[in-house]
Amino acid sequence: MTDNLYNGSRLTAHGEDSIQFSIIVPVYNCEKYLIKCLDSLCNQDIFTLTNSRNYEIIIVDDGSTDKSGEICDSYAEKFSFIHVTHTENHGVAHARNIALKQCQGNYIMFSDPDDFVSPQLISVMTRAVELDNQADMFVFKFQSVNYNTLFKNWPVYDTSNMKKSDFIYNTNEELCFRISDGSIGGYPWNKVVKSEIIKQNRFNENLYVMSDEYFFLELLSSHKNMRICCIDYYLYCYILHKESGITRNFDKLYFKSGYAKFIYTLEQCLRIKDLPLKAKKQLQYNLYASTIHAIYRCPIKIKPGTYRKLKLYIKLYGCKYYFRSKAPLKSKLKTFIKHVLLLIRKK
Repeated sequence: MTDNLYNGSRLTAHGEDSIQFSIIVPVYNCEKYLIKCLDSLCNQDIFTLTNSRNYEIIIVDDGSTDKSGEICDSYAEKFSFIHVTHTENHGVAHARNIALKQCQGNYIMFSDPDDFVSPQLISVMTRAVELDNQADMFVFKFQSVNYNTLFKNWPVYDTSNMKKSDFIYNTNEELCFRISDGSIGGYPWNKVVKSEIIKQNRFNENLYVMSDEYFFLELLSSHKNMRICCIDYYLYCYILHKESGITRNFDKLYFKSGYAKFIYTLEQCLRIKDLPLKAKKQLQYNLYASTIHAIYRCPIKIKPGTYRKLKLYIKLYGCKYYFRSKAPLKSKLKTFIKHVLLLIRKK
């Protein structure tokens, strides 16, 4: 561990400090990255600024078979604000649901165990809450960096200059759409949500991919008129590597490219009650495009029943949503070309 971690004896117990934020970290076989993640969560400048710590870290070890569980326990022994639970392996959604039940903070945020955060994450969010304690959700910016790429220094923010007038507010409908079209994404780690709201929902444990996107679409659809505040601060670093969520190999799926489970999740998203129409239309285009790509990228023969269902999606959500989508032109052209080829392809 790094030498600059705060001495555990200087940390106050839960009874002495009000817990403003709970940070959920689901962990599974990530010993290579975990220490950097936990160091970044522990080394927050809020302690230096206020001589107190207003957050807790809730770790759920989802049945790791490497040394990840041991690393988590060593941090919990050193720091009173870190709490670790060990479970059998049931997936990230299950781990997050367990953590949600344990959180004591007024707001809940997330981190993946192979990423890391800005040292100003907590101080910036503390100031944001002070400026608008009526906000139900905060959304901040993040950086994506390849694992082998040298990370540049975090921008340094003067939180005393933060103004409420700098905040940008979104409606539930707009944020649902921006999650659906990928401009914000359904990631949990760039969002901070009031505990009283987020605890009313649960991550869907039956989804292999995109359970976080489904979670936030459902949350935003079920809680109308949320006050959603977007802040122009980079506070999270998403690391791209072969084990990460975007680049991992979906070798357990019958579409080896991952499209089978991806399409299934899109189907479930479209069934969300009261899903805003604008987001629904974007998801329908996503389903159409994913279906086209699935047929052409699948390395094995698709079963006739599955193939018929995929062609039905193409018929239902084809050109009608193709032209409405705000997807990049290059992506739309690729989809359109594959659609034309499919029409002349004999099956």
